[in-house]
Formats: sequence, C-alpha cells, structure tokens
Amino acid sequence: MQTALRKLRAYSAPALLLSAFIIWLFLRRFFGSYLWFFGPSPGLVYDVYLIFVLLGWSFFRVSNIVQRWTRYLLLGVAALMLLWMILRIVKWHYVEDTTIIRYLWYAYYFPICLMPALSVVCAVSINKPMAWHPTWQHGVLLGVGVLLSFGVFANDAHQLMFCFSNSAFWNRHGYTYGPLRYIVLAFIIACAVATIAIIIRRSHVPYSRNWLVALLIPLVMGIIYGILYQLRDYLDMTGFYCLLVMFEYECLMSAGLIRTNSNYQELFEASSIQAALLDEEGQMLAASKNAPITWEQSAYIGKSVHSIPVSGGSFCWVEDNSLEYEARRQLEEQNTELMEDAELAQARVDIRRRRAELDVRAKLFSRIKHDCGDKFNLIHHLVDEGEVLVDRRPELLAQLCVVGCYIKRRCNLIIIEGQHSQASTRELFWCLRESCDHLSEAGRRATVLNSGEAEASLQKLELAYDFFEELVEWAYPTLSALLVNLAVEADCLVLNLQLECVEDAFAAEGIVRTRRQAERLGAKVQTQLDGHSWCVVLTMPLGRCL
Repeated sequence: MQTALRKLRAYSAPALLLSAFIIWLFLRRFFGSYLWFFGPSPGLVYDVYLIFVLLGWSFFRVSNIVQRWTRYLLLGVAALMLLWMILRIVKWHYVEDTTIIRYLWYAYYFPICLMPALSVVCAVSINKPMAWHPTWQHGVLLGVGVLLSFGVFANDAHQLMFCFSNSAFWNRHGYTYGPLRYIVLAFIIACAVATIAIIIRRSHVPYSRNWLVALLIPLVMGIIYGILYQLRDYLDMTGFYCLLVMFEYECLMSAGLIRTNSNYQELFEASSIQAALLDEEGQMLAASKNAPITWEQSAYIGKSVHSIPVSGGSFCWVEDNSLEYEARRQLEEQNTELMEDAELAQARVDIRRRRAELDVRAKLFSRIKHDCGDKFNLIHHLVDEGEVLVDRRPELLAQLCVVGCYIKRRCNLIIIEGQHSQASTRELFWCLRESCDHLSEAGRRATVLNSGEAEASLQKLELAYDFFEELVEWAYPTLSALLVNLAVEADCLVLNLQLECVEDAFAAEGIVRTRRQAERLGAKVQTQLDGHSWCVVLTMPLGRCL
C-alpha cells in the first residue's frame, strides 16, 4: 500500500499537468460556444489559460531542477514557448495592420527555430553530472537556429522563405514557399528526431531489458497529433505541442532523469537515520523506516536523542554514537599504552644518556689520572712536607699553587680534546701565562710572549705544556727568572724558554721522558748552557697527530 502511495505521489505532478492538458482540450473542442461573454474571440481564453499553465510549470517545477544547465536550458525553452503564445495573442487579437501582422508571423520562427535546438541541448544534459556544461558544438547548433530565425524575419528583403504574389503581399493563400522554408523544416525535423532519439536512449533502464514507458507516451501522442493535424485544419498545433513539451519534461522529472528538489518525504521515509516529525502534542506525523516507537526509551549507552523546534511541532532524531564511543575507548587504551611505551623509551634514553655521561667522565678521569698522576703525587708530597716543615710552608704553598695551576690547565686541555681534535695555539698561550703568573707570585720573575697564532693538534699542545711544566719543576728550587716565547714559524710550533737557575745537569727523569715523547712526534729539543742561564727550544710541527 505504501509503495503504491509513493508511486502515486511521484507522478502527481505529471497527472496535474495532464489534467490541465485535458481541460485545455475540452475548452478548445466542446466549450468554445459557451465562452461568448469574453467577446468575439473566445480563443483568447485558451491562450491565456496556456500562459498561466506555462508560468505555473516554470515557477513551481522547472525552477526546482538541481542540475544548473538543465534548469537554464529548460527555462529557455519555457521562455520561448511563452514568447510564442504572446506573439500569437497579439497577432490574432490586438493588431489589424497587415505589415505588423506579417512581422509577427515572421517572429513566430524565433521560438520555432530555437526551441528544437534548445531541446537537443537540454536532452543531452539529462542525467549528467553537476559540473556539466554545454560545449562549443552546442553553441554552433544554437547559432544555426538564430541565423535561420533572422533569415525568416528578413523575408521581405529576399523572399527566400515566403514568396508573395504582386497582387497580394499579405494573404493567407497568396504566397508560395521558398528554399529557406525547406532548410528551416529540415533543421526542425533533425533537431526533433535527435531529441526523440536521446530521450528514447535515456528511457532504457541500464543493465536490463526494461524501458521507462511513461517517457515514450508524449512522443507517441506528438506523432499521432502531427498526422491528425495534416488531416484536420481546426486543430491547434501551437498549444498542443507546448503542452506536450511540458508533459514530456515533467515525465523526465518524475522518472528521476532530471533531478529536482522534490520527493523529500519519500527520501525521509527511506532514510536509514532514526528520525521523526512530531506535532505540538507529541504525535508522530512522519517517521523514517527504523524510527523508534517510544522516544523516551530510545536513549541508552552509545546513543542520544536530539530534538529541535520547527514550525507546528518538533523534529527528533536518534544519534548512534556507539561506534564513536568504541573508537574513543580504543583510542584511549592505545593512548595509555603509547604513553607507557613512551615513558619506558624515555627512561631507556635517560639511562643511555647517563651511562654515556658516566663513560665520558670515566674516560676523562682515567685520562687525567694517567697524565697527571705524578703531579697528584707531588701535591701529596708537598702537603706532607708542609705539615712537617712548618718554617717552609709559605714556599711549599707557592710551589703547590704552581703545580695546581698546571693540573687545572692540563685538565682543561683534556676536556677540549674530548670535543675537538685541534685547537688554537692561543690555548697554550693562556696556559703558559697563568703558570707564569703563579710563578711570579711565588717570587720567580716569569714572563710569557706570543707571536703568531695557528691551529695545532691538542696532543702536541699538551706535550708542549708538559715539557714546560717539567722544566719549571726541575729548575724551581734555584729558579730566579723565566722568559717564555711562544711562536708559530713555517708550520711549526716553537717554544723558547730562558731560565735563570744554578742547575747544571739537564737530566731530570720527567724532562727526559717528555723529551722522548716529543721526539717521537717529530719534535726537536735544543739546549744551551751559558753560565747560570739555560736556553731550551722545543720545535714541533703543527699537523694532527695520528
């Protein structure tokens, strides 16, 4: 029953238009004699009636077409039909001048030539995507129709459409047809055949042997009426074919080939959402197929009921959020797992970082212990000696500061070497300068000079500083003055030391060991004794150590 009602509602518009068509036929055929009160021209009533039907169809049906170009083209067809009816009313009922009548007759051919061309383009646009638009071939077709229309309108100049006799320029039977008439007739027939062929093709149901028979009924009626028009003179070709065109396109709309903003009730009933339209008292007016019977009991976990006020009642629907809740729960679980994994990963990274830091510190500590172990022993010896020899404490404390300065600066070079393999010779200059400052505070005149700067291996800078420290410790008991000159000459580092002391043997164990290390790295050590003055020159290349 519901299926039958839906089908009846789907074809309500074609049925209404067919009723208007039948009313027009009855007015035209049987009730013409009863319309005497409209004056001597009862045909005016038929034409006005057709105009109102055409306007109503255009405003209430054509304007609701969804596809933009189909709507534009069909509105163009309706406008041409309206122009045709107005021209006919003016020609037959309001004008008596033969010249004006003749030009109104010529103007008939504007809708007669353009309507078939527009019908072809409109038929092509049926069931096309929303982005479809006419091509240049369609523009050429419309241009041909316009040229033919203007050719007919200029018939007085060439008489290629209608050839009038000299005795009667305007007479119903006083003319013959020219070659342009057959061209226009061929154009109209070709466009009509193309339109019919396209509509017949569209009426076939895809992937089946079925046809939409309702679309073929207006075509058959048009062919039969065309045959009868040739046999009976009193038939109205203009009004009939205008109604027939409207009926054909209305059938296309009802069949769904031309999509319109209609049948929303069927769409609402067939919708998969749980929704209903209620009146002000809460009674259900319309509902989807799976709408709940009792709205108060339709809400449970994962679902929620919503309602908005509308004119005359309210619109209610059930929103199924179960999938969303389940997805959210799974996302929360995954988020918790990911956070735990991230915390574990961060803990592993922290452990590795701390382990790496400890490894670096252990390596630095091992390196410092290896390179400065004898200096730490010397500090312990000086401290122990200072506890025993109280009178020598100031002297021992000064020597302790000199050794401590060396350890500090030597550890700084080791830390820098852990980051870079090379450094500027200025780092060695600052080490020598601070050691000389502490020597000066200990009562030994010490001066350091610097000339030139270059990049050198940190291993060689450390070796040069070790050599300097061994010389200072060797000569410290009798050292009175020290002059240090650090220079860069010909890609070599030159450390020149002038020592004033009473030491007469250049054979201390630390000096010998450091000298051998320097010579293994390509350095040269030159010594010269002049009285109580020693001149020691250390020369080594600046290249990187392997």
